Amino acid sequence: MDNNILEKLHNEEIQILDEIVKVCKNNNLTYFLIGGTLLGAIRHNGFIPWDDDLDIAMPRKDYEKFLKIANSQLSSKYRLEYFKNIKKSYNTFAKVKNINTIYEEKKLKDYDGSKGMWVDIFPLDYSNRDNGLWWELKGKIIYYMKCMADIKYGNYERKNFIKGIAKDFIYYCIPTKIIMNCLNLIMKSNKNEKSKYFINYGSKYGIKRQTHLKEKYLPSIQKEFEGKKYDVPNDFDYVLTKIYGKDYMQLPPMEKRITHNPIKIKFENEEEILFYE
Repeated sequence: MDNNILEKLHNEEIQILDEIVKVCKNNNLTYFLIGGTLLGAIRHNGFIPWDDDLDIAMPRKDYEKFLKIANSQLSSKYRLEYFKNIKKSYNTFAKVKNINTIYEEKKLKDYDGSKGMWVDIFPLDYSNRDNGLWWELKGKIIYYMKCMADIKYGNYERKNFIKGIAKDFIYYCIPTKIIMNCLNLIMKSNKNEKSKYFINYGSKYGIKRQTHLKEKYLPSIQKEFEGKKYDVPNDFDYVLTKIYGKDYMQLPPMEKRITHNPIKIKFENEEEILFYE
């Protein structure tokens, strides 16, 4: 992606983030920069140069309140979307989008919500432990249910006859609503806000890297990100080391500097930009 386009995308995402933060401040909700966004804040004081998305997280209680109030408090050009208000949404997390823009990925051609530029918001669920049989079993159940949700996107190949039949059954016979409601219930089944750990079930990195002591998050501190201050976990070194390893401050090799693959981008009041495979 052209650097000028990437810079404009970053600016758009910062505007969306600021709108989310405004709602959080007005309602005393807790949020944190997480994942590659947190890494960018610490290593680059802003976006990782080749990164094209922005991630935050909220403790489950705050996340659920945000879901209820966001669309009544966000400015009119922004919309919160998640599986309960978008029929063909298969994510375990929410997105706030600028509906006057487009960032369309190939896998979202049939998505029936906005294809606007977005910021991801992940729920931080509660966990009593960071190991053990039930902790691991629950993580595996959630992982396989997320795989089922991904199949509903049509993201699978029939490499094996038996597995192909099973995937076809999931795709054609199991309603998306059932998968997502069950997945959501399992994720937030621990309602004990005094639990020792936060766990991000929506992350691609898995529960071993995404189960963290709550005391490493709370109380939050602020770090610079693109010239502004945002909330981050107080022990960001612990969080980043657990996710990315102790060498997280080192740049990865070129082949690992990956982004999303848009097929179409449109900024407000501008012409569409098409990308060809």
